[in-house]
This record gives sequence, structure tokens and C-alpha cells, in this order.
Amino acid sequence: MADRPNMLMFFVDQQRADTLGPYGHTQCRTPALDGLAGDGLTFTNTYSCCGLCSPARSSVMTGLYPHNHGVLTNVHDGQSRRTLDPAFPTFARLLADAGYHTSYVGKVHLRWPWRDDVPIPYGFAEHHRPYQQYLKERGLERGQVVGPMYEPERNHWPHPFAATWSGPFESHQEYWRAEEGIRMLEERAADYKANGTPFFLRIDFPGPHLPFIIPEPFASMYDPAEVAERPDFVDTFEGKPRMHAQMPRFWGTEDTDWSFWRPIVAMYWGFVTMLDTLIGRVLERLRDLGLADETAVVYSADHGDTCGSRRMFDKGYTMYEELYHIPLIVRWPGVWAAGQQRHEFAHNMDLMPTFLDLAGIDPPLGLDARSLKPVCEGHTPDDWPTEAYSQFHGMQWGLYSQRMVRTARHKLVFNMGDTTELYDLEADPAELVNRIEDPSLADVRRDLVLRLFRRMEATRDPFYTDLWWPKHEAARLGIDFARDMHYADAKAREAGLRGR
Repeated sequence: MADRPNMLMFFVDQQRADTLGPYGHTQCRTPALDGLAGDGLTFTNTYSCCGLCSPARSSVMTGLYPHNHGVLTNVHDGQSRRTLDPAFPTFARLLADAGYHTSYVGKVHLRWPWRDDVPIPYGFAEHHRPYQQYLKERGLERGQVVGPMYEPERNHWPHPFAATWSGPFESHQEYWRAEEGIRMLEERAADYKANGTPFFLRIDFPGPHLPFIIPEPFASMYDPAEVAERPDFVDTFEGKPRMHAQMPRFWGTEDTDWSFWRPIVAMYWGFVTMLDTLIGRVLERLRDLGLADETAVVYSADHGDTCGSRRMFDKGYTMYEELYHIPLIVRWPGVWAAGQQRHEFAHNMDLMPTFLDLAGIDPPLGLDARSLKPVCEGHTPDDWPTEAYSQFHGMQWGLYSQRMVRTARHKLVFNMGDTTELYDLEADPAELVNRIEDPSLADVRRDLVLRLFRRMEATRDPFYTDLWWPKHEAARLGIDFARDMHYADAKAREAGLRGR
């Protein structure tokens, strides 16, 4: 058993935790991930640091929250178009400096405009070969999008929400990505056996991101009639931020009923099962190469997907569980006990220091993330957070600053310029009733606000000022920042920094 394992990372886009077998789903079939969880650990309380692709992916690379690495929205959105600065010390560059060969397949989403060398400046030695080259080598033709196509009557997006891919499974781009991953895995295995060079291989599947365009047999694998209505579908948005009701209007779905969503959710499940099949192919090849015991495997996502919840599609200006609760499954045979469920709070950006820890590399100073390795080994550090903390800054429809703190039972979401949200997730797991004005939760509300501000201070959030949370609102909640947060000291430090 090597002291420094090889590492194989599967990262998917917009994967809800509640559609996977290890997280309790009984209809969507994921045998490969079920097996991975059975041989490894499932983190049951993993949250996205930001519910949008580019910011979350930049955080995974750097271990920093978006306000610290600067990628606040998607790099292609007109709101920002800000590329992740390659000068940041990414886990890939630090692994490469320590002797790892680093490879990357699939979606990157860190730079604008798009570049062929997208992951190379961030420390990866190689990226996948072109899709067209793969089709030519295999003698395949690119498939087409065929009906039936599921979309609302007033679709403001130029694509259907879901449809069928006409070509064979082997012609689908996700299959090509898996094949590129297997090719790189075989090359790295040969180098590892010949020269002892450890490898890090990252395979990023853009699915199950919209649109759900998948081939048979996955397109018709699940019967829409058996897709039960989500408990959160009946959300009226009463007493909630104005933006929540606006989200269905963006997609033209505000008047849809559950019958519209049944086939779309069924196609999403088919997409998840298709990815599970491809992940199974890669894991099988890893085993056949004799490297399963010497390779730490990680599966996670950038964020979740609404996919019909509250008549919404995609992601956006909400911080509900369907968007922020994500899967995280890890395995290192013979080192980490198999079949565990770990309930400590974690974030996807914690992967950055975890990878470094596995390789025996000291993390850079000032990270917002922390290594999961002690938890994987069965030890919970005394200072491990008892809450998740996430943020959002807007997307293609405009900037919109949010912060979220979530404990074992409650969740607080602060929406700048809009209604604050407070949910009791034990009594109301669908987050239908905003309890922010409930006097019986006054102590809970105060505790969550203070937790939120402590996280903002600890992560050097630029909105950690008394202008961000109005003084009259703080007083109404019974909070005195000077007393409860040593706020005067924080303001003095801020003033000192400005004066330099």
C-alpha cells in the first residue's frame, strides 16, 4: 500500500443528492455509486460552497470561497466574465510540484473566452482529445436531438428541457469522456507500474446538467407515471423573497402542473443512471489494472438542480436543499473503513486540501476549506464546524448577493435587499414555510445570525459590515454586534487595512 495514493476524481454537474441510492433514493438506479459507497464512505451533509458552476469549480480548485478567488458568477455571464487567475495555488499545481502526473477529462468552466488548453494553466499536464477525433477513430456519427421534446409553451431558452439523443450510446459525449478517462487511466497505470509516478485523474461529466439529452435505453428507462410529485412542488412563495416567484417566470413554467414535470424528471433520472454506468466502466478498468487498492476515489458535484422543485428549472437565486445539498462519496480500500456514513458538515471545496493532505503536502495559508482526511479516518477534530456555510452572487439574470448557514435542524438565508429566510428542516423538510418572524424561534434566529457573521468574518467576506445587516434589523433580533461579535475590533482591523 502506497503512502501517497493515486487519486481518481469524478465530478458531475447539477447532481441532486436525493437522486442517488446512497442518499436514500429507491427509484433511480445507481449500482456503481452504490458499490462505491458500500466500499467507502458517504458524507451525508455535504453542501456546495456556491450554487453556480464557475464559482463552485473555482472554489474546488483553490479551497477559497468565491469572494476570495474572485469568480463570482459564471465566466461566460455578462455580469462578470472573470477568469480564475492561474496565479492561485491550485491543488493540481501543488500535486504536480510534488511529483504527481495530473490529467483532466471533461468540463472545466474556469476561463473566458474558451480555450483548448483550459486546465493546463491550473496545473494539469493534459486535457482530453477532441470529440470529433474520437468519433472518427470509432467510425461513429454524431447523434441528433429528436422528439418528443419536453419544454414549456413559453420557453425563453432556445433548447428543450429534455429530449432523446438519436445516436448510439457510444456516440454520446459523456461516453466519449469516459473513454478518454479510461485511455488516460491506462497510460497513467503503465507509468505508475514502470516508474512509480503517482497520478491524479479528474473526470468531469457535464451531466446531469440541463438539457437532459440522452440516448436509449436511458431516455425511456423510467416511466413518467411512476414519478411522484415532489413535496416542494406546492410552494406558493408566500412570505419569501420576491426573486423566488420570479424564477419560474424566467423559464415560463409558473403555470405548469406536475404532469408537465413527470417526463422531465424521468429523463433526469435516466441521465443519472447513464453517468453511473460510465463511472462503473472506469472503476471496472481501474480494478482490472490492479490499482483499486492503491487509488483514492472521490465522487461529488458542483451543485444541485431544481428539476421541477417549486416549478423551477436549472439553478438560480434560491438556496434550497435541492440546489445546495450535494453528494460526496470517497473510497480508499484498506485505509478507510468501508460502508461508513459520516454526518459531519462538509463542502465540495474541502476536496482541495483533502487531496493535498493525501499526498503529504502542506496546504497554502489562508484557505477557507479544510481537509476531510481526519474524518475519513474516523476522527472528528474538536473544532470541526457544526454548520454549513454557502454563498451566491448572481448569474445571467443579474447580481444578487446571498449568504446561507445551515445547522443540523435549521437554515438561515440572508438575501441582500430582500426577505431573510429561516426554515425548520425537521418540521418542514420541503422548506415551504419561512419562519423568520416566528417568535418561538427567536433564540434560533439569533444563533444563526451570529453563526453567519462569524463565518463572514473568518472568511474575510467584504460584506462583513454593519451596512450589510442594518442596525435596526439587528436590534430587532436582539443582536448587539459590539457585544456579540467584538464588532468594534473587526471594524478597527478593516479600517487599518484600508489605511495601508
